[in-house]
Amino acid sequence: MPYEVNWLIENQIVHVRFWGESTTEQFRSALTKITAMQHASDRDYVHTITDSTAVTMVLPFQESIKVLREFEATKNDGWEIVVGPMTSIMRISLSISRSLLRMKAINFRTTSEALAHLKEQDASLNWYKLDRSLLDDSIKIPE
Repeated sequence: MPYEVNWLIENQIVHVRFWGESTTEQFRSALTKITAMQHASDRDYVHTITDSTAVTMVLPFQESIKVLREFEATKNDGWEIVVGPMTSIMRISLSISRSLLRMKAINFRTTSEALAHLKEQDASLNWYKLDRSLLDDSIKIPE
């Protein structure tokens, strides 16, 4: 499962994009990078938007939980947002992730909805620093 991890808004929102078939090593590698970015930020909380709309095959449930357990719960109180259609297994995984990693997690069908949610939840985000090059032109940016 190839992936990209970048700052959507530096030190405020991590943008993750997965596509193709899931592999354990790539999932672990992505989580390692996301965690490092969260820890490098000077903010008390960093939000993460994970775009899974182009994933063609997800990891088996047991395997994804095994990898998630390798990562300690952080003090990050930011939102963990998954964008894309959710299978029942993905919903269960998100629910368990929320519990294991003690995180605020939610799912939206579109990135526009995810961004609108963050604008409503966190007034401190600096939308002027948003890296628009990471987003499709059809995505609505909060004003």
